Amino acid sequence: MEIVELTAKEYDNMMHEDVPVFSRLAFLELNSEKVDKIHYLAGKDKKIRVLLAIGEKNGEWMAPFSAPFANIVMVRKDTSIAYLWEFIQLLINYVKANKGRLINIYLPADIYGAQDNSRIYNALLGNGFNIEFEDVNYSFDLNSFELNSYEQLMHYNARKNLRIAMTCDNKFIRCETQKEKEEAYDIIKINREARGYPLRMTKEQVMSTIKVVNHDFFLVKNNGITIASAIVYRLTSRIAQVVYWGDVPDVGEFKPINFISFNLVKYYKQLGFDILDIGISTEHGIPNYGLCNFKESLGCIPSTKIRMKIDLK
Repeated sequence: MEIVELTAKEYDNMMHEDVPVFSRLAFLELNSEKVDKIHYLAGKDKKIRVLLAIGEKNGEWMAPFSAPFANIVMVRKDTSIAYLWEFIQLLINYVKANKGRLINIYLPADIYGAQDNSRIYNALLGNGFNIEFEDVNYSFDLNSFELNSYEQLMHYNARKNLRIAMTCDNKFIRCETQKEKEEAYDIIKINREARGYPLRMTKEQVMSTIKVVNHDFFLVKNNGITIASAIVYRLTSRIAQVVYWGDVPDVGEFKPINFISFNLVKYYKQLGFDILDIGISTEHGIPNYGLCNFKESLGCIPSTKIRMKIDLK
């Protein structure tokens, strides 16, 4: 095997529909200004077997450079663990030859392919990468229950809060207009500011991203007043990811997040999705205990997301 650098078009032509949008050309190019260069790399013998888009900035090579995770894409189903080991060896040598000093790779959660993840993790660890931290990701397995039995997966308090939410005048609304989508973002911003959490994407960045990502925005209204919202990306044909959700201060009596989570599960299950990814509840591996407990109370399943690095100095 050898490692070769593809053009952006060549890389794009090798993608298949199961690859999450974060590793697709349109998303990568949208965020290209965040790095000095994007390298579209392929592991090739007689045929291309492995792909990786990786950004370079100031000697650091990063996959991803502007996304929740990166994919080392197996182009062929018969790509063995031996090919992966060889590809990682070649990647290290390639980065060294281009005067790179560090490689960071943040793997997807196991819901995006546990079998591939285990082999990739093994190849990275076996070739000198170290675990920088391990995040805990939460998701709903939408195939593990019927809608009329979903409440049985919830903890007692979550069921009680959902029943309260259902007795209020809460309305779940999918945004159709640009104005509604901007309102959904504004609710998230209010939520983050009130809680003292960083909001990493500006409104302009979100609105630019949805031009290249299939998406849904939702509002929760109570007596005509917007009290909560959610922004969701459709990463593949079977996995949707909640990028943001949140409520405004002083509306806890209406249990808006319990309400919106139930309706998101219902919405994507009815559309035939397999997974609703709710995202991590850790910051560089450190858990937010309350958030972890809340997501587990809703019936979410935890899985691992690992960030790995190798120092080449």
